Amino acid sequence: MKSPSGSTFPYYYKNGVIHAVKLSGCKRKREKVKELLEQEKEFTLLQNQTKTIWIDLYSTVVTGDLANDLISFIRDLSIKINKIAFVGCGLFARQKIKKRMRAQYINYITIQFFSNPEEAKNWLVGR
Repeated sequence: MKSPSGSTFPYYYKNGVIHAVKLSGCKRKREKVKELLEQEKEFTLLQNQTKTIWIDLYSTVVTGDLANDLISFIRDLSIKINKIAFVGCGLFARQKIKKRMRAQYINYITIQFFSNPEEAKNWLVGR
């Protein structure tokens, strides 16, 4: 099965399961990203278990508005998420996301930022 963003679901990795949200390559297409996040949210809410989520942001420009969309996505799914790995976002994108998370008091979900996809997957499954 595929998730709305086109990722294999469930994605099994080293005896764990990862829900990948592929936003890579969206460049500056905020409306496309916003639509994908809404579809992913609906898809995730239909699942039974809590998730470890990988958000792939390679080649996607994280503006302030897009960071707000990501935070809304996380907040809306907070009961379903136990870990999130952001992969492929630069320093300024990280700062935007972290700043908005603090402003929204989202400090109860474990989040990490990675440039290496393998490190992100290992962290998500606890290896």
